[in-house]
Amino acid sequence: MTGIALMKQLPTLLSSADAFDAAILARRLGNQKMAHNYFERAGDSVLSDVRALHEFAQTKIDIARNLWINRSGKDNYRRDTNRRLLMEARDLLERVIQMEAPPMRHAWAWRDLGRVLKWLKAPMGDVKNAYYRAIDLLPEEKRFQEELRHLDRT
Repeated sequence: MTGIALMKQLPTLLSSADAFDAAILARRLGNQKMAHNYFERAGDSVLSDVRALHEFAQTKIDIARNLWINRSGKDNYRRDTNRRLLMEARDLLERVIQMEAPPMRHAWAWRDLGRVLKWLKAPMGDVKNAYYRAIDLLPEEKRFQEELRHLDRT
């Protein structure tokens, strides 16, 4: 039996902690929609846990990216849903950045925020600032620097 099949057998009522753990597992198994549902079932407890909040934002980002990649023509529903998910992810990431967390968590949150801002067509200065903050916090992470260089080429 696959991990996803096992997850589908979880009880409908889960504690917040169990729903959070199930959401993380669903993310690791690649099922972002299931992860999103579990994060929502975890309720407000997600808002006070920096890891849960960041993972929830990343789940929204992944779903939005998949909607964009798999879009067909001028599907307004997909475009509106994509934008809504990205705006929700932005709000969650801004909250992560304000919370107490290890520098690595903040660095990745800043990087994710930069990506989201780019996709939301925010001013390029805001996008680059997010990347600069990520690089300041985690200078050895080459992906941040490469993504920033790529911004200059687009």
